[in-house]
Amino acid sequence: LTLAAKAARLEVWSYDCHKGVFTVSSSVRHLLGFTPGLPISLESMLDRVDFDGKLLLAEQIKQGRISSTNLNIEAGFNRPDGTQGWFTAIGEVEYSSAGSPVTLRGVALDITARKLSEEVERQLSGMLITAHEEERTRLARELHDHLGQIVAVHSIELGLLRERPPEDSAAFAQRMEAINEQIEQISNDIRMLSHRLHPANLRRLGLVPAIRAVMADAADRPLLQHP
Repeated sequence: LTLAAKAARLEVWSYDCHKGVFTVSSSVRHLLGFTPGLPISLESMLDRVDFDGKLLLAEQIKQGRISSTNLNIEAGFNRPDGTQGWFTAIGEVEYSSAGSPVTLRGVALDITARKLSEEVERQLSGMLITAHEEERTRLARELHDHLGQIVAVHSIELGLLRERPPEDSAAFAQRMEAINEQIEQISNDIRMLSHRLHPANLRRLGLVPAIRAVMADAADRPLLQHP
């Protein structure tokens, strides 16, 4: 069991229910800050770790009435240098012929790296959600404050042309041509907004080249600029 545990980077532990003492490896002693050679009591072990239900478990152990034969715990702990760590531990309870617990025996695994990775992933996910919301807000503002106002102005101008068209056909054609150019520009602006929501390069080239393309495009020309 010990060789298999070492191969899997597991630490073997046990707790003597009668003596109230833990037996752990030297690496676990060092990790949790216990002095070599000194006994590790239940109280001192629980002072080092933090997990849901630890007080109930401690009371059950003290009273000799453990509710389950299988233990599965994920706990945080403070290293001697003050940094936070995490481990997971599983074990089984061995009972006497009279039915009282004699020994808790199991293995533990340091999962600090995994927990830190999960925390980084959680923070990045939060940052991504925030960026998405900010981008939606910005796009909504551009649609409302810029494109919406331009469309409203042209709608009014077309209404005036319909009610009072110029007598000079050349002047009428010139005004219609100007409006047509503005509508084409609006179409281009909408296309650019759509492209920024989901660039084609992202699907075709991947994330990094797509970001470079967006940066180059932003450097080359201003967005949504009208005469």
